[in-house]
Amino acid sequence: MSVKILLRVVSVFMVFCIYPAFAQEVKAPSDAPKDEPLKVSGRMYIEWVKTLENEYDSGENYTSFNLKRVYLDFQRKLDAIWSIRATIDVENNKVSRDGKDDTRYVDYMKFAFLQALVDLGFGTLRTQFGLIGTPVIELIDGQSDYRWINQNYIDAAKAVFFTQALSNTYASDAKFIESFSGSKGQSIDSSADMGVSIALSVEKMVTVTVAAVHGEGYKNTKEDPSATTSDDGKAFYGMITLTPVDGLSVAGFMRYQILRDNGENADDNFSRYYGGTILYNFQGIRVGASYVLATVSTCGTTVGEEAKVAEYNLLDVFLLANLNAFTGMPILLAGRFATGTTKYEEGYGNITITGIGTYDFNGKKAKRTVWAVGMGYQFNNYVRFMAYLEDQSSSGDVEWDGSNRTFYIKSEAKF
Repeated sequence: MSVKILLRVVSVFMVFCIYPAFAQEVKAPSDAPKDEPLKVSGRMYIEWVKTLENEYDSGENYTSFNLKRVYLDFQRKLDAIWSIRATIDVENNKVSRDGKDDTRYVDYMKFAFLQALVDLGFGTLRTQFGLIGTPVIELIDGQSDYRWINQNYIDAAKAVFFTQALSNTYASDAKFIESFSGSKGQSIDSSADMGVSIALSVEKMVTVTVAAVHGEGYKNTKEDPSATTSDDGKAFYGMITLTPVDGLSVAGFMRYQILRDNGENADDNFSRYYGGTILYNFQGIRVGASYVLATVSTCGTTVGEEAKVAEYNLLDVFLLANLNAFTGMPILLAGRFATGTTKYEEGYGNITITGIGTYDFNGKKAKRTVWAVGMGYQFNNYVRFMAYLEDQSSSGDVEWDGSNRTFYIKSEAKF
């Protein structure tokens, strides 16, 4: 039985067999709420940015005020078991139209799901159905509280991994082309997607989570399988989280996405990653580290065609501290280190850009490193600011000419 068939069987079994078996034995208590009010909340991320060193040695730096995100969240508890949530995500998508940058703000539906949370006595069983948070990123962002500063690098893998596609963006730069064999931007996961998840928690110490989703992420859900641009391939998650002591979480996880499930060489089109994370929170001090091994394989429909395989590994470490418990002042300290390595396997072959040249990917490797430090202040439960310095650089066979160093004033406001 192939991997994708096994994953489908497991996901269907979990949804339609295990959950009803538990749920039908559970009844809402007599004092269950009859009419819970709708809860409305929101948050926004605003920043000022100043580039200090510019990638590709363009010699041009800039300053800008950016509205990075606005979230509007709506939640309602329907009874002792059922609840619903809908979250609108507003951002500047920076899409280019007709040769010009379109910087209008656009809105997405980030979450829109129905949830059933069942008390089993020895633990809980939670099912979410709809546009849901993906398990790994949801765990890390929930424990780290770092999202207002930056995404975790499983979510933001594009910043540290080279993609399999080439780019003509800097093709006119001869110095850049000399060292060019790829472009930054390989993604391995999204923070939300359309599908279903089930999480079984036992005594608040062990949680087993499985999920099946479309795989393209909440900005591109491809809900119509009959569309010519769509495919029936899905993404599947499995995660085990241990909480041996209060504040400490240790998790192992995997994700497997079927990129194409029909036609010749379909089995050679997939994206997968597996790894682990450790997260700790003590009196406002949050630290964590994640390590991930990922593979992206693509192959055309020609009989006998060899797959193009790229291997990736990622280390992501963070610190976010509120020193109020130790100093009596809500001073914030932040630090982040991430490094991503890309390796194109032997047999990857050559890729040609029309009018530019042919580039040999066989066995090429590249490394992208990001470090950042920050210091800030939390004025109250709703407003906090941080001065944040970030540096990005690369090395290896596939490299950029120069590095990015950027200074930010970042802020979060809740309402």
